Amino acid sequence: PSLRSRGPHSLDDLARQLRERGVTVVDGDLVGDESRYDNRRSAPGWRDIHVPTFVGPLSALAVDGNRLRPDPDYVSDPALGNVAALRDSLRRAGIAVTGGDQSRPAAPEAVALASIQSPPVSSLVADMLRRSDNFAAELLLKEVGWRATGKGTTADGAAAAHEAMAALGVTLSGRSADGSGLSRDNARPVREWRELLAAVRSQPWGEQLVKGLPLAGRSGTLEFRFRGTAAEGTVRAKTGSVRESRALSGYLTTTGGSTVVFSLVVAGPTAAGALGAMDALVAAMVFNPA
Repeated sequence: PSLRSRGPHSLDDLARQLRERGVTVVDGDLVGDESRYDNRRSAPGWRDIHVPTFVGPLSALAVDGNRLRPDPDYVSDPALGNVAALRDSLRRAGIAVTGGDQSRPAAPEAVALASIQSPPVSSLVADMLRRSDNFAAELLLKEVGWRATGKGTTADGAAAAHEAMAALGVTLSGRSADGSGLSRDNARPVREWRELLAAVRSQPWGEQLVKGLPLAGRSGTLEFRFRGTAAEGTVRAKTGSVRESRALSGYLTTTGGSTVVFSLVVAGPTAAGALGAMDALVAAMVFNPA
């Protein structure tokens, strides 16, 4: 999900690599291969407004979070639209293309001439948590499915995540329909989030995940929350915001030096007005000498 059209880690980088290898003409079509994942552009329980208003159409071949264009053609086949963006990068690098654009699996005998290495999953997850990146969350869940079953689908990823949480000792009674939390088919009690966050701390990767969470008053989606309160700089938490719910789940350090795991979810038509009360509650929990 981190590939860009311009700048570092981009289609321009790939075009530059090809030009440096002496390629000046592509004698044939440009082909975009998105076959690693399924071709569903949304997840179960999403509304039509979600794509592309809140998240780009899902695709294994992704550029700029698949927000290059909002038109129906791009939304229905972002891989093909991203091939057109590659054509632009090749042109800027001085490489001509004689053929057209296609979206289909690559030929088995295809040879790699240029490549870009993704940041490690730990970095992708930290960036996703910090910015609350819905698109990255969805593709990471599909990747979990692909690694677990060989099928890059939301359903397979959710099933594998469910098994992983159960293995951590979380008592599961809820359900997940997507990776970002946009779906109205999601339903998990706050107890599950609290148990998961508590279990994470004992894992070898736990510290990485905790440090990837936004820091109150300092970074990510919490940069402008909790400023001037006791929670500033002492709370790391993930925010959640959809039309009729607000959530905040994470960790805080009390004035007595204890670590507290918490999860708050407010649902209903007045949820947007509850942020002040939620923040006040979290800040109050910091004042605990125990």
